[in-house]
Amino acid sequence: MNVLRIFTVIALTVVMVPTVTSWAKKPPGAKTYAKAHKCTSSKKSAGRAVTLRGTMSTASRDLEMRMRFELLEKIQGGDWQEATPSTLDKWLEKPAGVDVFRSRFRVRHLSAPARYKAIVHYEWTRDGELVGKARKTTNICRMRSKQPDLSAKMVVIRPGLNDLTWSYVFVVSNLGSRTAKGFRMEIRIGGGTVIKKTVKSLRRYRAYKLDVIDRRCSEAPIEGVVDPDDDVSEGNEKNNSVKVNCPLL
Repeated sequence: MNVLRIFTVIALTVVMVPTVTSWAKKPPGAKTYAKAHKCTSSKKSAGRAVTLRGTMSTASRDLEMRMRFELLEKIQGGDWQEATPSTLDKWLEKPAGVDVFRSRFRVRHLSAPARYKAIVHYEWTRDGELVGKARKTTNICRMRSKQPDLSAKMVVIRPGLNDLTWSYVFVVSNLGSRTAKGFRMEIRIGGGTVIKKTVKSLRRYRAYKLDVIDRRCSEAPIEGVVDPDDDVSEGNEKNNSVKVNCPLL
């Protein structure tokens, strides 16, 4: 009985594997194409845009075709994240009877500096039943900032002059393509202490370091903030602060 059960399981496994993977590829003769182009940079969000294109074909006119775009965004210094607008987050369908299905979207209000790419998903069906699928990733579109971009990079805490003090180092970079003029940097130490420094200007792609010695922090996090009053119009306003935990004594 045990031997019979073993051979029964093996036979079932061999039969089931092809049914799971039989539609995992494009149908014979089908082709796909995906591209991101016309990357437009601008000072204003509405002017920053990219055009996404997708094309799919079939050698069998009895197949229906559909595709969906998934937009990915990588803000400078971050990871790739989904940024698909609601107007794009849907399947676009083409009924049977045609050889080629083309689609194009213009996506606006993008961030800068940032990178964008799209994953285009393709599916072929016959009478509503899936017979093949594929996906393709476009080239990367680089959205360059035409404004300053003050980025709070890090706060480093080191031993101070004695057992009662720490050395606090706050580093800010200008990731934008223009000089940032007249902004303030702050190191906020738990308990209400705020150390301030006004910077006259910071050229593009340069960094500025604020290094001060003050009392030792407590349990509250230490926060570094740049341009707290929004004196500088930036391409990205989401990276103006950074927090670190107070070191253990």
